[in-house]
Amino acid sequence: MAARKWGAVPAHGRSVIGFALPSSTAVEQLHAELTAAGYGSRLAPHDAFWGGRYAIVLDPDLNQVGLMGPIDPKRSFTPTV
Repeated sequence: MAARKWGAVPAHGRSVIGFALPSSTAVEQLHAELTAAGYGSRLAPHDAFWGGRYAIVLDPDLNQVGLMGPIDPKRSFTPTV
């Protein structure tokens, strides 16, 4: 099985620095605060297939910073190709 490319690779690398947040609402709020402060949004908050609310913002050096809420099995799904 071959891996598929996920979006464009940012200029400063492929790694994502991840932060676990206490709730899905916290993901929404922090993403809104950071983008309102001028940080770029790489991926808007959404329900990821594994069941966590997830978003990615870019720090001042364009590093990807992942924001993830707790995993909720009710939000999980099987991705379609």
